[in-house]
Amino acid sequence: MDNFVFRSGFAPTIPAARQLVCHGHFLVNGKRLDIPSYRMREGDVVSLRERSQNLTAVAAALEDVRIARPDWVEFDEGRAKRRPRSRASPKWTRSPSPSKSIWSSSTTRSACKIDVACIIPALNEQAALPLVLRAVPRPPVRRIIVADNGSTDRTAEVARQNGAEVVHEPERGYGAACLKALAHLTDDPPDIVVFLDGDFSDHPGELPSLIEPIARGDADMVIGSRARGRRERGALSPQQQVGNTI
Repeated sequence: MDNFVFRSGFAPTIPAARQLVCHGHFLVNGKRLDIPSYRMREGDVVSLRERSQNLTAVAAALEDVRIARPDWVEFDEGRAKRRPRSRASPKWTRSPSPSKSIWSSSTTRSACKIDVACIIPALNEQAALPLVLRAVPRPPVRRIIVADNGSTDRTAEVARQNGAEVVHEPERGYGAACLKALAHLTDDPPDIVVFLDGDFSDHPGELPSLIEPIARGDADMVIGSRARGRRERGALSPQQQVGNTI
């Protein structure tokens, strides 16, 4: 299922597609499905749930002119259908994006002119971290700094294997890890620093939208809200909801 969502153009990467499926954003033959390993069958129709049709990440993926759907995917009007494999090359019809997204092609172009560094504090994130690093858009991100906050697993190793620079901060705490990574950037400071979680709870693909107001000169700082808009049930504990409100 996750591979089908990716190959259909709903997501820029398979990890991003897997996250979308896990969060229940898709219907298969009209029924909600949240199992990434679901085996697609010929004739299955995949579509976005109505409440998911305004997702910025999906809109951006569908606007990507580089989409090259295989001949066994029939795509029309925001739906993808698995068809029998064939050597023929069908003519694809592109659907309009689900919504008018602030992450448009012009947004991406302007954002790419900015030098961006991404800081990822991490503690024992060897499983999720590679997915995060592969999903970070480059450009506009030129450097990724993973601040290892005392991990006992292979967090630092997998970070380097996936192209990140690693700094170590033994003092536990999100703030301490972020400060250590910031200090690492002082010799070659970027225009913008983005802070990203290492557990893949954020959508790295939305980074261009986040930095666009800064790139335009409309803002000095942009903060992604965890409380505004729609969120998955259980995504925030009652304590987190109160903290974000305050």
